[in-house]
Amino acid sequence: MQAMYQTMHSEGDKANAIAAEETFDGRSLMPHVQVIGNCIQRTQSKSLLDYGCAKAGADERATAQTPDGRTVKGLQAIWGLQTVRLFDPGVPSFAEFPTGKYDAVICTDVLEHITKEDMDWVVDEILSFANKFVFLNVACYPAMKTLPNGENAHITQESPGWWLDLVQGVKTAKYDALTIFLVIDDAEKNRIMIEF
Repeated sequence: MQAMYQTMHSEGDKANAIAAEETFDGRSLMPHVQVIGNCIQRTQSKSLLDYGCAKAGADERATAQTPDGRTVKGLQAIWGLQTVRLFDPGVPSFAEFPTGKYDAVICTDVLEHITKEDMDWVVDEILSFANKFVFLNVACYPAMKTLPNGENAHITQESPGWWLDLVQGVKTAKYDALTIFLVIDDAEKNRIMIEF
């Protein structure tokens, strides 16, 4: 599976004529920037891991106005963090596996790309990096991209209840002190945010 994503990062989505630079470019983080910023402020987080950052395009696109009227660029500046670590095994520049702990871990538009048989250990791994909170976003509908093997890129399409049960189960087993912000885009693309 990882090899297919590496191919798509470098060659694009040939089945749908999507260029490599637009394939998994990280823009799916953009709608969540303000909500994640609120979570960071609320928990007084200073470090963050973006698990599955893709090409980290959100960092290049993000700008914000400060209260004194200045424009800041980049997620680290917008969120007021000391450290931001990017990780994506499909992108050579971000493929080095992270170590240590981070106050916050975010993972947007990633889990639905993971096979069901790998889901428990991947969610466990994500939560294991966090000290304070984890922000997860999943989609319950087909992707606009097709994997090189012909499958839809969202290989795990499940109901909001299925996702909630999965994440709650992993959290309860080992990570009860963490706050989880689970944002689910249901089959009709309605957004549901659950905190637990």
